This record gives sequence, structure tokens and C-alpha cells, in this order.
Amino acid sequence: MKTRSHFHLKKGKEFEVKELFRDFSGKIREHFGGKTENLSILDIGCASGELLYFLKRDMMTSGKVWGFDISDELIKNAYERFGEEAGINFFVDDAESFKLEQKFDVITLSSVLSYFDD
Repeated sequence: MKTRSHFHLKKGKEFEVKELFRDFSGKIREHFGGKTENLSILDIGCASGELLYFLKRDMMTSGKVWGFDISDELIKNAYERFGEEAGINFFVDDAESFKLEQKFDVITLSSVLSYFDD
């Protein structure tokens, strides 16, 4: 897997909501018939956590919300920005080899495939 650049590192909770975030939210709401208050969400390659933070707030979910990235620096940044206060669990792992015993209602993988060689 290619190394990721860290243009995702940011300060504070303010960020520009991408149209893709709104698209994800709309599709998720549509799929679950608007019942999003207890959804569990996993974001693979979460970078600095903006998508997860947006989805947790937009869905108003009280379900578990987790994200991981291969970069220690990005996960530290995500946790500092959104983790504890928002109730999002961030951890370091590799998208090619991760294993979780948990199940999730929604799993996102956005802007990650371009980092793989194969």
C-alpha cells in the first residue's frame, strides 16, 4: 500500500462538509427508512475523522461509531478533534489486514482505494 500524505491534518472541529458526506447520509437514511438513531458505523481509512463526525451528528446516532486509519498521526489528529467528546472510537489499523469481531450497520470506505497498488 502507498504511503498517505498528511494533508488531512487539521485543527479544530470546523471543516467544509463535502458533497460526498451529504450523499452518504442521504443513502444511509434512505436504506434504513430514516431510522438512524441507533446505527453503528465503521469508517475504514477515516483520516482525520470528518466523515464520521458528520455522520454521527447528522444521523443523531447513539450507536457505536468507529474509524481507523493506517496513520498514527491522522488517528491522533482525529481523536483530538472529534474522539472523546463526540463518542467516536478511533484506532490505528491497516485496511488490508484488519479484523474485527464486531458487526456494524454501515461501513464506509471513501477515498481509500487509490492508496492500494493492486
